[in-house]
Amino acid sequence: MMQNESHSESSVFTNGKLRVDYAAGCANLNDKELHLTPIEYKLLCLLELHVEALDFLHKILVISIRACLINGKQLYHFNKIEIEAR
Repeated sequence: MMQNESHSESSVFTNGKLRVDYAAGCANLNDKELHLTPIEYKLLCLLELHVEALDFLHKILVISIRACLINGKQLYHFNKIEIEAR
């Protein structure tokens, strides 16, 4: 079950085992506090605001990967970089 309310309606966001308390400025996972830097906390809050879009993109990515695996196609091709000893 997922609750996703705007910051003005609620000071707490819960998604599964993740809980972000905006009033306290902290986040918990499995009831254990996450020790985040200020930037990590801001990124988490930003991602929370767009959780539905991220979930949709994740589903598309999974479907694409499965289709490539079924069809035997490579998703990405990386060239081997040779480093010469000096």
